[in-house]
Amino acid sequence: MNLTEHRERAEQAQRILAEGRRALLRKDGTRLYSDTEHTERETALVAAYSQTLNEASQAAQAAIHEADQALNRPDADPLSSLSASELERANALLPFTERDADLLSLQELAGRMELALEGDKAARPVWYRAADRLGRQWKNGVRNGIAPTDTAGRKAAATVTSLHTRLLGSLVDLEAYQRAQEQARARQAEAVGVMGRAVVESYVQETYGPRPATVNGGR
Repeated sequence: MNLTEHRERAEQAQRILAEGRRALLRKDGTRLYSDTEHTERETALVAAYSQTLNEASQAAQAAIHEADQALNRPDADPLSSLSASELERANALLPFTERDADLLSLQELAGRMELALEGDKAARPVWYRAADRLGRQWKNGVRNGIAPTDTAGRKAAATVTSLHTRLLGSLVDLEAYQRAQEQARARQAEAVGVMGRAVVESYVQETYGPRPATVNGGR
């Protein structure tokens, strides 16, 4: 059963609960049954409703977990497309590349990334990761908290940002990855909505419980 079906079941269960409660009362609002029997019947209605809410909440939690995994899965891992020999070479290059990247200016980093894009495939994920490690700063054109203010620095920062994406795009199917990410985010949002409603409804039932009658018309 998917989330839409769980949401529809929860909505139907809410209607059944409301109709069941109305059926326990006369038109003037007095109870049809004694207090004890009224409470038993309403408790049974609430229990059935709560069960449906719990099932919806559990399904939503599972969907959120699945979406989280999808959003964090290594579909866009630049190492995933390398052969065994390329991966071995990339691992060998990594410590040297990271050391060099720490010392490079934006312009120099852009130059190394350009060479990697045009040359050795094994070097591409290495320079992608080096830029990504510094990358949260590099992509915004910032190093050590200082953004380049000169024209050349801003141009180099833009080039690094572009090359960062191009290096990844040369190794993975970015469009497919982005579609999968969008779908996962949509499932996650839907699941959060379903779970949020279930939690609120359960809280209302647990906090306020069966509604007391204003007049005892029990037999």
